[in-house]
Amino acid sequence: MFLKNLFLLGDIGFLNNNLKFCVNNIKQSINKNDIIVLLGDNFYPSGLNSDCDAKIVEFNEIFKDIHNPIYSILGNHDYLINPHYQINHSSWIMDDFYYVIQYTNIDLYFIDSVQFYIDNLVSKQHIEYIHNNSIENLTNNQINWLINNLKINVHKPKIIFGHYPLLTNGFYNNKTNKLYNLLIHIFNKYNVKAYISGHEHNIQYIKHNLNNYVFKQVIIGSSSENRFDKKIKHEDMYDNLDIYYGQLIFLFNQSIILNYVNKYGKIKYTYYL
Repeated sequence: MFLKNLFLLGDIGFLNNNLKFCVNNIKQSINKNDIIVLLGDNFYPSGLNSDCDAKIVEFNEIFKDIHNPIYSILGNHDYLINPHYQINHSSWIMDDFYYVIQYTNIDLYFIDSVQFYIDNLVSKQHIEYIHNNSIENLTNNQINWLINNLKINVHKPKIIFGHYPLLTNGFYNNKTNKLYNLLIHIFNKYNVKAYISGHEHNIQYIKHNLNNYVFKQVIIGSSSENRFDKKIKHEDMYDNLDIYYGQLIFLFNQSIILNYVNKYGKIKYTYYL
């Protein structure tokens, strides 16, 4: 199936009126075969207490009129109690901690950036306890999985989703260097079209030149709350003043349009990936 539209919601975990505005706008424009992607930190403050947590009732109420597939990944807050409660839940699609979905025109990779342990937001001990494995093994296993899958359709367009950004001009600037060093050369080698993340409660679009490869970092982390963190650098788009969701429009020439849309449905920024 050819994927035409993909809607992005980041850091939705407050499940508040801001998110309701975003979802209601998406409802007005989403078509039969379109999809939604959640970028982690789906449930504040600590994820879910069980697979029938009361927060799921709130989630289902907000998304009750959305009948399209909702794909999800985990953020650091989702890990704090037990992230297993979000895996294979009937209210969204998250078959495992990381997985791939293939369409005729695009391959979508959903990674678990928390497993890489890039900072102290989730302790090393807790991550290892959750998976009954060492950080070193978890990192190697996921990297090997990613490379092995990227090699299968080497010339096909690819987008990767993860909660933590590789690059950011916000509060976490220079705090995700480990993730950048782990992944950037893989993205370069397999010509990943874009990396889309949340975590920062703002929106950003960063283009980074690496030899003959242009890395595109997309951040959408303000679908339920925006924070007025100071911008660290002066280049690239950075907006912390509004509530946003994203839309990817896939064209038949393999171009992708990225729209940043505010909670009132107004397109504020547009880029071609």
